Amino acid sequence: MFAALCLALAVNGASPTPSPPAGALPGSGSAPMRVATPAESPAPGSAVITQTASTNRPGFAIEISPAGMATVRSGGATRSVQIAVPLAARLFDDLEHAGDLTALPAGACMKSASFGTTTVIAYRGAHSPDLQCAQNATERALQADVAAITAPALDGMPQLRRTLPVMRSTGAPN
Repeated sequence: MFAALCLALAVNGASPTPSPPAGALPGSGSAPMRVATPAESPAPGSAVITQTASTNRPGFAIEISPAGMATVRSGGATRSVQIAVPLAARLFDDLEHAGDLTALPAGACMKSASFGTTTVIAYRGAHSPDLQCAQNATERALQADVAAITAPALDGMPQLRRTLPVMRSTGAPN
């Protein structure tokens, strides 16, 4: 069985990784996932963006307030950062528009078995489905908010730098 799985991954290079059921925490399926989570409960009114770890990158959690104050946790590192207020406001507007996050449709998308991650938002006690597998305009708006917030929030955290070489068009590493 293991050999067949290895052969299938070698041939296909990726496997479908379904997102967790709506309202489920990442990793609640049959295989445990390594997830960075806040050390304490989030402050009332804040949201938590969580991305699971992959083979070459640790997971992280970003707790963000409507005022843009964010606490980033990854591995053993924690840092506070101010996110631009318009970015935070857009996230919270989109969260309000989304309503009950558990009611958003959960989809499946192709992800690498080793390098695939899951990204969810927790807000008001509910969790979104995997936003990397966005199924509608509401989820795509949340996905864009997450991308806009994680870039400045993770800047300067060395353990979250990409570890894979950048490839030139000739295929040789830089």
